[in-house]
Parts: sequence; C-alpha cells; structure tokens
Amino acid sequence: MTQTRSPGQRTSTGFQFTRTPEGCSCPIHRDGQPVTAPLGLRFAERVHIESIPRHVAGAIYEAHHSYMDSVPRTNLVHHGLCYQDKLLDAITWRYPLIRSLEYDGTRYEGDEIVEAARICIGVDFPNLASAALARSMERFVRRHGRRRGVRLLLTFVRADFDGSMIKALRDKG
Repeated sequence: MTQTRSPGQRTSTGFQFTRTPEGCSCPIHRDGQPVTAPLGLRFAERVHIESIPRHVAGAIYEAHHSYMDSVPRTNLVHHGLCYQDKLLDAITWRYPLIRSLEYDGTRYEGDEIVEAARICIGVDFPNLASAALARSMERFVRRHGRRRGVRLLLTFVRADFDGSMIKALRDKG
C-alpha cells in the first residue's frame, strides 16, 4: 500500500492518509505519514503504549509541541502511542511542580501526585488524544502507580476546554 494518496482519500481497507508536515523528520514522520483511521472506525482497542527514550520524546515535542520544545530531566517516564506498529504521539509523566494539592476535601502531597505533563499528537487522527491518554494512564498506573505511592493523576488544560480527551478522563474516574 503506498502513501501517495490525497489527504482524506480512503484506500480499499477504509484507512486514510494525510500529508506529512513539510520537512518534518521527527520519529513519527521520518518514514512517511502513518496510517490513520477515519471517524466511525473503532481503533482504541488496537493502540498500544510503549516506553520511549527521552530523546525520542524530545524530537516529537520539538516538531509538534510549539509552546514547549525542551524536555526537562525531571520526568518519570515517556510513552509513545503506537497504531499498526507506528509511533503516533508522545506522552510524558512527571511529578508536578507543586508541593501539595487539596481536591474534594483530600490533601495530596507532591510525591503522591503525578501529571501527564505533555500530550503531543503528531498526526491528524480523530479521537487519538483520548485513546492515547487513556492507554498511557492505564499503563502508568499498572507499572508505576502503586510502587511510587501515587494517589492522584492530573493534567492541566484550559478552563474552557471540553474535548474528547477530557471526556475520556471522566469516563476513567
């Protein structure tokens, strides 16, 4: 299957392609544009999370995360979301830069809180952010949460943001 199709044009398998950003050679696009799924096709159960090195996450953030292109060394783990064995985005988990937080009447200390500090989607793929964050959150909790004593996961978004990623988080509790 070639990747020379027009943006949005579907192949016989029902998948679509979008153009690679001009000149982008990040880990997501260095081999061309990954395959994406059109709206209406269930894909969330077919994505998987892999730990990725700091330099790979940094290259993705530099190319696709315009307001923060550096990767501080205070991070706990970097996750890459893969679909059809192709890297599509990066998520970084770290301790937040706060000492404590009160939420619903419970006080959490800084080392009990972990934040999804960066969620960077490298392709135009409907609902990918919500699938990526949900899978990454499950993996982080399973592999690191109890061992580190994490009691609260958080991420910061604009107060007026109510996209699919936030709805996916609400569904997870």
